Amino acid sequence: SATPTSDDEAEHEEAMEADDLPYQPWVRTNRFRRAVLLSVSTTIFFTSLVATASLLLLIHKREVTKGIQRFGNSAASNYLPGVLQGLMITILDPVWRAISLWLTQMENHRTNQAYEDALVLKRFSFMFVSNYVSLFYVAFLRRYFEAGKDCLPSGATGLPDCTVELEAQLLSMIITKTTVQQVMEIGVPWLMSFIQRQLARWRSYRS
Repeated sequence: SATPTSDDEAEHEEAMEADDLPYQPWVRTNRFRRAVLLSVSTTIFFTSLVATASLLLLIHKREVTKGIQRFGNSAASNYLPGVLQGLMITILDPVWRAISLWLTQMENHRTNQAYEDALVLKRFSFMFVSNYVSLFYVAFLRRYFEAGKDCLPSGATGLPDCTVELEAQLLSMIITKTTVQQVMEIGVPWLMSFIQRQLARWRSYRS
């Protein structure tokens, strides 16, 4: 039989030393399982909450837009559910970003790649549901759940295929989200700078 070489003995010693290493914090312990369970349940809860709110806005569209329809403005009533959903997404997105970051840090992943994958999965799940569940409903499910409410006729085919409602929903969401984001990125820093300048003038005036 072949005699062990010095390299084989060194590898054996390294393996024996590796067995004596302390328990690493990233191993699949009960604490890790509880953290993952909390992350999954919280993600499902928030995505379900946004999906339910979006669908309720569309299903009860007539009740939501009843105040506007009193003034005879039917066009605005078509865009109102998309505007409300765009505001809801804009408000809840930073909230979910903070929560998903806290949940991912609590999971204590072994590598940066696993950490980033878990964080991206949480954020993608929320953003996908919040942005597309209403569009999916209008395009494919509205005709089945709202049988008594016919879609508006399409300008291209003349058939009630819900493309007009889909266009209004998509356009109002995009415009609302873009407008609010620009206001937050430009208006809020300008307002804070204006307040600081006024405070500086007030302090200099008092001194």
